[in-house]
Amino acid sequence: MSITNLSSIGMNPYDYACSRKKAAGTKNFAQKALGASEKKNAAQKNGSSSWAGDMVVSQPPNYSGFTYDNSVSKKSKEEMTMDEYKQWFMNEMSQMPVSGWYRSTCVGGTLTITEECFERMKNDPEWEKTVLGMVRNMYSSTGLMGSKMIGNQVIGATPEQCYGEGIPVKDDSPLNTDNEKSWWEKRHERMEKLMEEQEKEALKRVHARKAAVQEDYLADLVVSE
Repeated sequence: MSITNLSSIGMNPYDYACSRKKAAGTKNFAQKALGASEKKNAAQKNGSSSWAGDMVVSQPPNYSGFTYDNSVSKKSKEEMTMDEYKQWFMNEMSQMPVSGWYRSTCVGGTLTITEECFERMKNDPEWEKTVLGMVRNMYSSTGLMGSKMIGNQVIGATPEQCYGEGIPVKDDSPLNTDNEKSWWEKRHERMEKLMEEQEKEALKRVHARKAAVQEDYLADLVVSE
């Protein structure tokens, strides 16, 4: 089987743990990245396969340097080893079209598919189909241009173990080449302006109501006299 060094196809020796929907007990990103890196290095020193552990693909995806032995596809999933199954899965991902929006908007980050996810997919065709659909939908997504982000996604063995986050990139970040304000900042400014206008309108209504009450009180006072 012909396969190059995984680092040349965007594989990183760490996984991702920063998300808006964290799994229970998840460490912070720096701690988990360090732990996964040490685990990967230890596995390689012990002679384990380069495919061992979680699969981590940098974003936007880059599969240059990845070569695939088509004879793997002639095997059933039961006949494949876990390494062969991961290579088959990588080949499936490499054929998915990636939208121009995703390539220009997602300027960094990772897609992590856990070892537990691969173990379930290999034996559960429905979960395999679900995960392939999740990756395909992510790569084909479109949206408003100009809102660059760091995209981190984790896909586990259950829906509850799938989570992620898009972190907006600030204008002064070296990852953002745009000189204009980001879409997120413009949206925030519009919301602040709208809230300020609503507050002014509310104050006007309060003053008008207070004036009306005062007029009614004076009118009643005149009648009583």
